Amino acid sequence: MSYVYADPTVCGCLYVGDQTAYGRYQAYQQQQNIADEQQMAAQDYQDAQWNWGEWGPWGGGFGPGYGFGPGWGW
Repeated sequence: MSYVYADPTVCGCLYVGDQTAYGRYQAYQQQQNIADEQQMAAQDYQDAQWNWGEWGPWGGGFGPGYGFGPGWGW
């Protein structure tokens, strides 16, 4: 079985290969997608609008008087 992939955006060419070549292509595409997502996330978090520091620490966490129970009308 042969696979044919047209690439009109980068090279304007056709890639032709067997099952093994197609499997390598799919693995490469998956790795490229993950790398792209990681790069986008890194760029987003470097944006000053993503600065969550003004919110301050969350505090002592969950403890007495925090959560559901008496006093919440339950």
